[in-house]
Amino acid sequence: MDIEGLTIKSEPSGVVVYFPAGGKGYRHISLAVSGTNATVSYREGKTLPGLQPGEQVVIANWNEQLAERVVRALASLHLGVFEAENAYTACDLAMIERGFQIGISDQGSHVWLNSAGPYYRFITKNAEGGLPSLMDEPCQMIHGVQGGSRAIVQADNMNTLLEVLDTGNLPPVMPFPGVETLVLRRGSAKVH
Repeated sequence: MDIEGLTIKSEPSGVVVYFPAGGKGYRHISLAVSGTNATVSYREGKTLPGLQPGEQVVIANWNEQLAERVVRALASLHLGVFEAENAYTACDLAMIERGFQIGISDQGSHVWLNSAGPYYRFITKNAEGGLPSLMDEPCQMIHGVQGGSRAIVQADNMNTLLEVLDTGNLPPVMPFPGVETLVLRRGSAKVH
């Protein structure tokens, strides 16, 4: 996959390395595929710096389109290769900078996933799933506890959803089954 502003090199191990055009490749983005999963990482030499979220993104049930989206976002974020950006980059960066990975929903569609202990958050384009593509399109987040309750937060756009996520102003979830839906319209919230 050719990406503006990046030079591509395939290593004997099967890892594909992307580095700024004209650069030597010390700071680079690597794409490693293992079975149905891929890992896209920002590297300095052979090491992962480990300084901030978004240095490594795992893609479950990967495909080339998803890998390209993540490579473009990481190249912009970590290498400053802004010409690699496309229409998806702002939305992808919003998720990657918050430590989200690409997972699979129960329905089999790709979602942005963030989990810690028994808690999880899925962010999708809509109830049918799929990754959000643009910052101004409707999206939803499912926030829950494994084996427990969950809250569905629906928003008019990604910025509204991110505001709720970043402030921690989420409906509470409990370790017993139940669903609560919160609908956000231009910053105001209404519980159903």
